[in-house]
Amino acid sequence: MFYLASSKRSDIVIGGKNNNEQRIVGEALAILLEHYTDLSIGRKFHIDGTFLVYEALRSNLIDLNVEYEGTARQCLFKDLTCDLDQAFSKLGLKRVHDLGFSNSYVLLVHPLSKLQKLSEISGKMRVGYDAEYRRRVDCFEYGGDPFLMDPALLYLALDRKQLDVINASTTEGLTVKYGLRKLQDDVRQMPSYRSFVVVREKVLKKYPEIKSIIQKLHITTEEMTQLNYQTDCLKRAPKDVAYEFLVEKNMLEC
Repeated sequence: MFYLASSKRSDIVIGGKNNNEQRIVGEALAILLEHYTDLSIGRKFHIDGTFLVYEALRSNLIDLNVEYEGTARQCLFKDLTCDLDQAFSKLGLKRVHDLGFSNSYVLLVHPLSKLQKLSEISGKMRVGYDAEYRRRVDCFEYGGDPFLMDPALLYLALDRKQLDVINASTTEGLTVKYGLRKLQDDVRQMPSYRSFVVVREKVLKKYPEIKSIIQKLHITTEEMTQLNYQTDCLKRAPKDVAYEFLVEKNMLEC
């Protein structure tokens, strides 16, 4: 459940799904817009799922959000080969900036380095997936039946040597905490989940200056993983993590 009603709407409202990565990047965008403009910036970072985010965009309750290529193609447009710019345009939205990091699905393991090797020794491996990943069309089929469990328990089971391989997301902070190896996708199983910013076209026409400001933000996959680690594992506030990153990268120059 989320609530978007307000007595006075901000000039621009940034939306996001209910996870720390979306909060960190959303806060970074909000801080940049507040720093370089006099616009009032609202934040709605607790929207529960992709479809509700786009319902909020369609209803003019939020104005921009961070999305991922694979999520947009699979969950929103149901077409793995669609032209995203054309597809978003039909919704009155515009993709204005690739952020630089990719949050794709990945398999984590201790000794291996490539998915090809996993398929070669699948009968000897204990593999654990979360239910959502198991249902996806890009789920890696290694030739066996995986154990299904809660995402948080997957890390614990791998750390305790109860599993040999688990699925995760590329930028999850827990990969840093447990020091796990990400399998190289040499069989090109995983589609692209590059991140980008989507903005309502009407908002871009009203405030054209925001495009160049949004384009100041660049985060590598390694940097996003470390930022997530600070919030997920060190329990730091996403806003503080985002602000310190922008200062460190000189993105808040006067």
